[in-house]
Amino acid sequence: MQQFIYAYDEDTKNKLINNGYEFMSETNYKGKKAYLFSNNNNKLDFTNDNLEFSNRLYC
Repeated sequence: MQQFIYAYDEDTKNKLINNGYEFMSETNYKGKKAYLFSNNNNKLDFTNDNLEFSNRLYC
């Protein structure tokens, strides 16, 4: 399981917060503004969301 989630838009950020994911910081990831979350293994369907899973931490 990937440790971190990078969300690239406000809607996805809010969805993650509302579903219990821990918001860590706002950062740049791969040249884009991103919202960094800790992946706490919640079970959400991310099919249409603008995000990326990673084991790399960029603060």
